[in-house]
Amino acid sequence: MKSDIAFLKTYLAELQASYATASELTEADFAPRGAKTVPETSTEAERVARLADAHGMDGSLFRYMHSYVFDLDADLRNARLQIETIPRIIAAIEQADDAPHRIPDDAEMLTLRDMATLLNMGESTVRQHDKQGKIPRRLKIGGSIRWDRQEMIDWRAAGSLPREVWERRKGSR
Repeated sequence: MKSDIAFLKTYLAELQASYATASELTEADFAPRGAKTVPETSTEAERVARLADAHGMDGSLFRYMHSYVFDLDADLRNARLQIETIPRIIAAIEQADDAPHRIPDDAEMLTLRDMATLLNMGESTVRQHDKQGKIPRRLKIGGSIRWDRQEMIDWRAAGSLPREVWERRKGSR
């Protein structure tokens, strides 16, 4: 996790430097009008995207960034969103590192199917809500994804708060 944080900080610094330079450019500084290529994602951007996905954020913000057809305003807006999102990914990683990893022996764990039943929604919707940070953080146990049943009950009793709000509220208890 420390290597991920170091990588993200370096990536953020490079992105901020690029953003500062790009904001001074015009579309004429780029490829000729009409030049087209298939968008591609750099290895570094894909790594950031995967880290964002793993911590409940939208990794697609970092995918398909390189193309020779430019919409400078859109590219700058997207870069600004990335610059704002990376510190949140870092915070999520640090929070996950600080969180206790021991699951109580008597904890009842819910599967994806159990969660879908409990929340009265489809499994794909549960996955989507997890990715968007709308439900409490999942736990990875081996290769399986689980949620703590008691936490889900407490979360629903608290009004089904977004994950960030729920985590803060849990931490203040």
